[in-house]
Formats: sequence, structure tokens, C-alpha cells
Amino acid sequence: MNRHTDRRSNAARAALWLTTVVLASSLLACRSTRKQPEPAAVRAQASGAPAPPEPADRYEIIEHLDRCEVIHDGPVIPTESRTTRAREGYSVPTAGSDSELVDREGGRFLRVFARRLSYDFWLAHAQTGVRVRARVHAEGATRISCYVDGHLVGTSRLEQDETQIVSVTASKMELVPGRHTLLLRFVRSRDLARDRPHAELEWVNVGEPTEEAAGTYDAPTPRKMVVDVEIEKQPRRSIVMRAPAMIRCPVFPAPDAVLRVSLGFWGAGTGTAAVRVRAADEPSATVLERRVRGGSDAQWVPLEVSLARQSSGLATLELEALQSSSLGRVVFGDPVLVRSKPRRLHVPPARVVVVVIAAGLDRRRIPPWAPPGKLVDLGELAQASTAFAGYRTPTSVPAGVAASLLTGMSPREHTFDDPSARLPSAVKLLSSLVKEGGGRTAMFTAVPSTFSAFGFNVGWDRFEQFSPVRDLPATEALERGAIWLRGQLRAEETAPSLLVVHTPGGHPPWDLTRDEARLLPPDDYAGTLDARRGGIELARLRALEGSRRRRLSEDDWIRLHALMDGALAKQSASIGHLVEVIERADAWKQTLLVFMGDVAVGDAPKVPFDPIGHLEEDRLLTPLIVRFPDGKFGGAIVSSQVTTADVTATVMKALGLTPPEWVDGDDLYVRAAGLRPLVGRAAVAALGDRYSTRLGNWLLRGRLGRKPSLCASDVDPACLADLFDRDWLAAPALWFQTVRALEPRGAAGSPPAREPASIDPDTLAALTVWGSVQ
Repeated sequence: MNRHTDRRSNAARAALWLTTVVLASSLLACRSTRKQPEPAAVRAQASGAPAPPEPADRYEIIEHLDRCEVIHDGPVIPTESRTTRAREGYSVPTAGSDSELVDREGGRFLRVFARRLSYDFWLAHAQTGVRVRARVHAEGATRISCYVDGHLVGTSRLEQDETQIVSVTASKMELVPGRHTLLLRFVRSRDLARDRPHAELEWVNVGEPTEEAAGTYDAPTPRKMVVDVEIEKQPRRSIVMRAPAMIRCPVFPAPDAVLRVSLGFWGAGTGTAAVRVRAADEPSATVLERRVRGGSDAQWVPLEVSLARQSSGLATLELEALQSSSLGRVVFGDPVLVRSKPRRLHVPPARVVVVVIAAGLDRRRIPPWAPPGKLVDLGELAQASTAFAGYRTPTSVPAGVAASLLTGMSPREHTFDDPSARLPSAVKLLSSLVKEGGGRTAMFTAVPSTFSAFGFNVGWDRFEQFSPVRDLPATEALERGAIWLRGQLRAEETAPSLLVVHTPGGHPPWDLTRDEARLLPPDDYAGTLDARRGGIELARLRALEGSRRRRLSEDDWIRLHALMDGALAKQSASIGHLVEVIERADAWKQTLLVFMGDVAVGDAPKVPFDPIGHLEEDRLLTPLIVRFPDGKFGGAIVSSQVTTADVTATVMKALGLTPPEWVDGDDLYVRAAGLRPLVGRAAVAALGDRYSTRLGNWLLRGRLGRKPSLCASDVDPACLADLFDRDWLAAPALWFQTVRALEPRGAAGSPPAREPASIDPDTLAALTVWGSVQ
């Protein structure tokens, strides 16, 4: 290859899950019938017309208002918001909770059946004195008590079957910037029916004591703030606020992001509007401030504000009504973020798409992150490709990563976030979507976790699996893939081809002879790691959890890396052969080639290649290099954060297909061109009820139902300091992005039923040799 210039777990636990699967598969005959939207994979028309702008080039603030915080005499917590309900207990809301919402007297109320209801909120500034106000319709409760951080603010009496605004005050209570917890406690009458809710709650406000009477306070909720306002006979969908009030939206803006908004005043009188953008550690600086008039003098005042200065990190975008007459509201019409210079970019069309997934890679040993060494062909491919240094896998289960690639879904959506599951039968793979668009597809796998027993064989024109038990080279899947692709390229029909190969990569057993292994460092190695039995030996070490014998010695690690490099060198040569097949068919210029890892090896002192590893960065950061059809961006390294769903979207777009609505991914070609998402997007990895969310240098980790931890990895790589209680901007921003990523997007509004894998004897033997079972 140039030749071209363009060019926590352990094995005992694994055994337990496998035994459970074998037993469960004989008892469970029912399969999930999860419904999915009809596929939207439609062949693009070859009209020659320019492609439409990327959806990510426009961010409607009103459409994402639930990500923002409303401030009006302190934080306003609207109970109708799904994001608000995620503040309660750090769990993911489901559609079942929507049934508890009722419309009453112009508002939307949450029915409260529990005696206690708590919400977390964050303050950007210190606060002296606390006043809690809430709009409540009493049902079974006769009193409500309000606590902040465990301290009683006050108790108020509730009038049965009446809607009222309750207000309690603790004038001497002081709150520091950061996270606080509000607790509402209801006391009900013993005479009322037990199945009757305690109360219905529309909103809660936590602020400083003021002279304003409680009954006159009207909290701005998203339901009341979003209004179609017509000024100068020009209607605009708007955010309206009575001063003093503000919405504060967390953003990680792209350097070319621009806010466009039209300011106005709705009603009689005048008002003052302000737009601010600031980082968490900066004082609030007004970017723009305008006086607006209502009545017969009303007019739209267009503004354009660049967010380039805050593009290096997390910031807040604040739209504030500083002053308004009592008979009117300040209006922010059609607020939207756009690019300063829109660019119509999209991945060029491809006749051939090849995706090579390599198991068990250490990115630091793969070009371009390391010198090519013996990986000559991979090195040449890296020179012709774009390396995505910000790529992060969506789970630490290898098959779960492959499932996300082939479906475009997150692990919680396709349910494959543990190695004993299988892809649900109702989930459509790329194989089917590409065939519906007129293409041909094939998958060849030498990794047991993506065998047919786990549901990866569905929809392909050709599917083959190669067990490590058989006496076959580790390059067999790549070579068979090259043969299939050669046949497709020789065919008279010009249907696009998708080839997916899951190769062993650096994972044991390693394809090296005893003579080859004998020459590897360190000299006179006396450890137990053997090329053919390496997976079994590592599984045995993982089973010795807590034992001193569990750790690998320094010599063991040296030998392990040498075995990985030796085995990968042979696969690198097969990738070079695959490229030659494409070149000889004169299809290289029309080829999209992706080389990526599934899950990383893991660092010492943990035993590597854990089949159910923890959600640590040493498991989630794997290589991703993409060679685009037009050969652009060769040798570039892109730091922008990208996900597996982005690979799925890019593959489909290159084949002329429109990704279905469930594929939440961006075009990697656009990222390679240097265009970041307008407001930033967190990369969320999940494993069961655990999650790990990264946004820039911020890292949020936790378990659903418990308070997470937050750290800034640029200044605290070991994440020793937990900033979740102190950081008023990053903590809620990352948590709410986590919720949006983990909550199901399907019509049912709840996670689909998980399907267990059915393990046949051959697959069991392959998993044993692979090291997934002791």
C-alpha cells in the first residue's frame, strides 16, 4: 500500500452469565416485539442539486427550551418538564410518568402520590434568605412543608380541592453557589381515600425574600413563555418574559456559532432586553443590551451575536428581561443558533464502503497515534485517512459497540449493553437498510461475541463466522471479505457494496507460531502467557479477583504487547491486500474505508480484555480512522468529539441513504472539515444502569438512582476531586445531556425488552478460547 498516494468484572462472572443464558434460552420462547418507525432509508435522487444544509447547522432554542433553566426571582422548577423530573433521584424519566400530568386552570400539574418530593437545583450566586413558592392544587394533603438542604424553610396549610400559591420564608438561611436540594413533604388527612393523590404541583420557585405578595407571583414556565407574537405584521415564535427574568442555556459553542434573535415588546410600554454569553468562571458580561418599545411604536430589533469567544469550553447563553412595564412583556423572537458562514458539506458518494472493526486495540500503539513499525499498511492507510482523536465508544461491551454501529442506536435502545444479550429481532441492521436502498451487503467476523448466536447474522447477503477454535489464521475474515468484494466489483451491475469485517485485532488468542513467539521480548520470558492459550490464561487471572496472583508482572505486559503487535502486523497486511483489491477494480476513489476498534485493552494493573469491563476511559477510547471517497483530509487529526452513531450516519450518507430518525449521528466528513456541533454534544457510554458522560474536558460518571460525580479531566486526570456539588454550570449541563441520551426515544417511551442469547456448543467453545469464559 503505497503504492497509492491517497491512500470489574472477571471470568467467573462471565461464566455465570453464560450459564444463565443457556438455561434462560431453553425456558424463554417469547421475543420482544418492539415496534420501530418505518425505515427512512431512501435512495437520494441523482439530480446533481446541492445537498441541503446539515440539520446540525441550525439549533432552535425554543425547541430545546427544556435544556435551559428559567430564573425569575430565583430558579423556577416546572414540574411538567421531563428534564425537571430528572432532577428527582437522578433517574431517567419514562413515558409512564407522563400519565401523571393533568391540565388545570391554564397550567399543567404533576400529580403527587408520594409523601416526599425532592428536586436538586443549582445557584450561580450566593443567596441570603430563602423563600420557597409553589402553585399547588390540594387533593389528599392538608399541609406542605418545604426544606432546603435538610433545613426547614416553613410549613403552609393547604385548602382542600383549591389551587393556591403557597409561600414560606427563612430569612436567616444562607445558600452558597452550587447544588442544593429542595424537599417537599406532604401531610394528608386520614379521612380521605388512600388512592387519592396528595396534591397536584405546577411549579416551584426558590429565591430570596421579596416584598411581593405570594398570591401575585406568576412563575414563567415554558408552557407560558412560548408565544406566537406579531409585531409590524410579522409573526415570530417567541420567548416572552416579564422582568426581571432570564433563561440560561448551557452551550459548548462552535467557533462559528452565531445567535440570531429579534427583540421586541409585547403590549403597552417599554422594556430592556439583554443577551449574555459567559463561561462558568467568568463574571457575567453583557454582550448586547437593547431598549424596546411596545404599543404603536413596536418594532422588531434584529440582533446577531457571535459566540466565538466562548467556543473553547462550556458556557451559558442568557436571554434576560432586565426591565418591563407592568402591561407588557419583553420578547425574544425566533432565537436560533446558526453558523456565521453556512457550508453545504456532505460525505461524497461511495460505490464501496468497508468497515473494519478490530477487537482489543490499544490506540497508543496504532498509527497515527504511534509510529507504524511493522504495521506498514495501517500506517499508509492512516496517512490517507482522517484520524478522530475524540472518538469514544458507547459502551465497554465489545458486541454492544458493534451493535451500535450496525443499528445507529445507543446501548439502552438496542438493549445490547451486556454480553449475555442478543440483538432484538425487531431491530433493523445496516444490512437490511442498505439492501432496501438497492445495495449488497456482507459481514465476516472472527470475534465470537458477534456470531449468529448474538443476532448479528440478520439481513446480510453473505454472513460468515470463523471460530478461534478452528485452525484458521486471524486474517481469515479479512481475506474472505476481500474475495467477496472482488466478486462484487467484477459484477456488471453497479449496486453499492457494504462490507463489514470484525477482526481479532490485538485480542487473544494471538495468531503466532511458537517460533515467532519465542523471538518476542522480553528475552528469557518465564511467564504463563502463550499465543494460543492467552485468552484462557487471562480469564483464569480475572477469576482470581482479590488474589495477589491476579496482577500481571511487568514482563507479562511486555510479552502481551509484543504478542498483540505481532498478531496485528499480519492483519495489517491483509488490510493492505483488501485495499489492493479495490484499487485493481479502479474503485478506490469511490471508496469509504473505516478502521475502528471495538473496546480498548485496558490499562494495568487490571487484567486486560475484560468482556464486561468498567466504563473507564482506558476502555472507551479506541482508534477511528476514516478514508473518505474524495481522498480529502488525509493525514488530519480531528479532536472534535464523535460517536459510533456518527460512523453509522456517515456510512449511510456515503451510500446515498437517508439515516432513519433513530440514528442520532452526524456526518464525519463535516467534522473532518473542522465544523463542530453548534452547541456541543456529550458522548455518553452506558453499561446496565451505569453511565459515563464526556463533554470536552468534563467527565460525569455515576449510576442511575444515585448522585453522580463530576471532574475536569484536563486539570484532574485521575478525577480525584468531585465537583458535582460546586459547579453550577457543568454539573446540570452534563446530567441533563446524560438523561436525554439514556431516555428511550421510541414511541413506547420505555426501554425495550432485552432478549437473551442462545449459546450453542460451538459458540460456547469459541467464547472459552476467546477468554470470555473460564
